[in-house]
Amino acid sequence: MSASADTVGDPEMISPGSRGAGRKRNNPGRSKFGCLTCRTKHVKCDEQLPVCRRCERLGLTCQPYWLKPTSASKKPSPQLKRLRPKESLSPGSSMNSGYPASAHSPASLDDVTETWLNEAPSMDLAVCHDTVDLNDIFAITAASAGRSSRDQQESTTCIGDAQADGFAWLPEVAYPLSASHIPLPNSLVLGKNELDALRHYETNFAISQTSKDPQWSLPRLLLRQASCNTMVMHFALAISLHDLDAQYDMRTDNQVLAHRHFISGSSMFQNAVVHHGGNHIDILACFYYIYIYLSRRKMIDKFRLQKLSEKTLDYIGKLDLESLASISGQAHNTNQAAPNAAIRSFLCRLIVWLYKEDVSCSFSGCAGDVARYVQEKPNLLKAIWEVSRPMLQLNWGAEYPGSQCINDMEMSHVVDMTIELLSLRFDVTEIGHSGPSHAVLENIEAKFNLIETKYFIVFGVVTSPTAPATEMLSFGAAAVAMYYAIRLCYCRYMRESSVQILGIAAEQCLARLLAAAQRATSPAYSHSTWDQLQWALFIGGIETRDAIHRDWIMGKLTAPRFKTALCTIAGVEAQSGKVGMQTISTILRGSYSEAIPMAIQVS
Repeated sequence: MSASADTVGDPEMISPGSRGAGRKRNNPGRSKFGCLTCRTKHVKCDEQLPVCRRCERLGLTCQPYWLKPTSASKKPSPQLKRLRPKESLSPGSSMNSGYPASAHSPASLDDVTETWLNEAPSMDLAVCHDTVDLNDIFAITAASAGRSSRDQQESTTCIGDAQADGFAWLPEVAYPLSASHIPLPNSLVLGKNELDALRHYETNFAISQTSKDPQWSLPRLLLRQASCNTMVMHFALAISLHDLDAQYDMRTDNQVLAHRHFISGSSMFQNAVVHHGGNHIDILACFYYIYIYLSRRKMIDKFRLQKLSEKTLDYIGKLDLESLASISGQAHNTNQAAPNAAIRSFLCRLIVWLYKEDVSCSFSGCAGDVARYVQEKPNLLKAIWEVSRPMLQLNWGAEYPGSQCINDMEMSHVVDMTIELLSLRFDVTEIGHSGPSHAVLENIEAKFNLIETKYFIVFGVVTSPTAPATEMLSFGAAAVAMYYAIRLCYCRYMRESSVQILGIAAEQCLARLLAAAQRATSPAYSHSTWDQLQWALFIGGIETRDAIHRDWIMGKLTAPRFKTALCTIAGVEAQSGKVGMQTISTILRGSYSEAIPMAIQVS
């Protein structure tokens, strides 16, 4: 699961004609592709991505060469710049030119999102109802909402034009994100903090979401889509700033700015969904970003995520999902023209990613409606995934390099495995919430056996000591670690239900999980930041009783929510012994309120 020429920064290249006359050099000169960390210390870099061996060995932050700031005609102001239109406002609108003061307070987040998350379940999201009260939304962000209708008309792409073939609906971005400012079609100006956050989005955040090269991944494609849509860009900036802020122990200005963008995006999103003002790709992208933002907070609002899952399912239900997932692509409703292949694949891929986020949230006792809907329809997930398989090639078009096509072919078997593991993970999580039954347990055992048989070659290569280190092997090891993490959860749920099960013992699952995780996090081809592997490492951390193993896992955990939760679980275990799965879910949501010994609390 899983950038073009407009990606961040280009390497500094010297054309042959620019060199002075004289004898031809035998040495090609100093490499320009080493990481900035090594170049700062004037030492040779092995140019290994995403982390060079020197930075890995010394525990340094490896900064890729493309993050080198480019020279600009004017140095950007260090102060945070508010997103604002470049054009002058009319005198009559001068009172609404800025953000309202209430948008800066944490309470306003609740006010904005409560309206669209807590409306009556019977509300039709695709039809404007006269009875819907939007006063709360417009009272909070009157200026933003006033501009949003104009921005939507100017910046949104039209998905309804089914006759438009090719890739005209996906606009090109002619400017690199490493410039001092981004001139977007909607005339928004981004400040230094926001540009730093977008660089973080294109590198660290994208790597955590997919096994693909971040330059050609779905997050990068969504960012290109956001560059011409104010609403989507607000949410992209919100999750980027929030994720960047989460890397630090103390609260920074990024959190306040992320909060502000989320408020503005929520206001525009409410308006677009209720008034049918945006295309389906923009709306689904916003749903995905909202999932990320709400589920990565230190204190997760279980009720709000549940409402988000319900609203997402309501919207997906209006897309005629069975028609999208059909091979022919013919619409069941003859009054609607079927979208072209690129749009269909994009929509299906976004639905798969929404399903992934819903499954992840369900482990914490939140959401689950989208995943439950897909699970109840046999073969629907497989059909959606098959349609979405060529999404990157179709939507990048001629820009998509042949090397990435080869990579897609090599990784396809392992990616298929991760999709089936998501389905299995949700089934196991459901028995933890609703209790096991004989029929459900038989179905889960059959799925475990099917995966071991169907992907036998992946298990074999990962466990082979002579297999060469490759990207496919590293990603396969991450998938195997995910498999054994699901088995460990299954064993824990069964122990708590006093149900005897056959199969691999928990101790063997833990040993195989750790062995696979070690290969997946090797310096050569590391997938250590991939979100699903982070979850698997977290499960291994709560299961192991070996202090050395737990310390190793803590060193590999990069997701703050998992690292903090594992520290809390260690404290609870030291205080009261074994921790149940329900308590683990509570800790992951940040809702555990009992005191923990201070000696156990580590950052």
